[in-house]
Amino acid sequence: AVEVYWFDDTAAKGNCRVPKSWKLLWRKGDKWEPIQAPSGFEVKRDAFTRVTFAPVPTMGLRIEVQLQDDMSGGILEWRVP
Repeated sequence: AVEVYWFDDTAAKGNCRVPKSWKLLWRKGDKWEPIQAPSGFEVKRDAFTRVTFAPVPTMGLRIEVQLQDDMSGGILEWRVP
């Protein structure tokens, strides 16, 4: 599982929002493979988003995001329990 807390400064009238969508990839040799997550890749504001998946033998994980139009994005915290 991983947990992601997305940065969003809507209340401060800033230009940073949660992403439109995101996905998680795992490193397999010298390639990045998408992780299949039965729980889906939900996007939450002001809360941790938790994604569960079958274990993968890797030394690296990567997050790829699709940002909101004309907005920036960020991660406040990313947990890999």
